[in-house]
Amino acid sequence: MDMDENIFNIEKTRPSSGVGDLKTGSKIVDLAHECDRIWNKFGRENARLFLMSKTTLSSLFEALDDNSRYVRVKALFALSFLETPLVFDAFAKSLVHDSCPIVRHEAAYFLGSIGTRRA
Repeated sequence: MDMDENIFNIEKTRPSSGVGDLKTGSKIVDLAHECDRIWNKFGRENARLFLMSKTTLSSLFEALDDNSRYVRVKALFALSFLETPLVFDAFAKSLVHDSCPIVRHEAAYFLGSIGTRRA
């Protein structure tokens, strides 16, 4: 059983409401999973290009306010593929303000992976 199934099993069955509807939250989750698959098979750059072709930065930012912590973690993961200073701010905001310790942990991890002095 992987981390997603173990920690977030209940979250997967609950409707997402902070982004607007279950379909939007599910789309973010599906995109994150597909990015992971593409990254493993074809490299990080291909995953980034795929993500950029399928969603917008604003949709990913909106997902960070979703009621489902599972969706928020997947949105952080998807954002980690993008190379923009705005991503840093999104990670920092999640680290400081998210109510879920798992989401804050992921935000801290992605901030650390940026590798800048600011992080």
